Amino acid sequence: MKINEEQLRAQWRADLVRIEEQIDSLKARIDTESRTLHGSLSGEVAVLQSELEKLEAEVEAAGADAHAKQIVVQIEELSAKGDAAYKLLQAEIVAQLDPTDTEIRRLEAIAATASGDARAKIKARIASLRSARAAAQSGLQSDEWTGQPGDAPH
Repeated sequence: MKINEEQLRAQWRADLVRIEEQIDSLKARIDTESRTLHGSLSGEVAVLQSELEKLEAEVEAAGADAHAKQIVVQIEELSAKGDAAYKLLQAEIVAQLDPTDTEIRRLEAIAATASGDARAKIKARIASLRSARAAAQSGLQSDEWTGQPGDAPH
């Protein structure tokens, strides 16, 4: 039995030595790979820092005024688009609220299915409504004009 225990202990010692050698080998490999990775990342960081410094120099050379002017132009463009959208929306709302437009659309739908004399009468009524609306709108526009120098009709 003593021989068996001694053989087991010798085997364990050999296994421990082998495991310690593997651990040391892994530590050495990890250290080598860490140094390589650190060098590579340091190089990339240096390149990025250099590019950042170039960009900062370009921005500084262009000046804050150029950037501010660009922002002002963008704001003006957005404002113009907003004004146009508001006017379009306002015109759409007015058209929807105008009973004359509603009546014209209703008559146009009826005229599409009518024929002959009925269609001609409906078309004449539509034309009459459109001319009355145009006259009313031109009357409103001339009422909006104040007549003061520099003012123009809206």
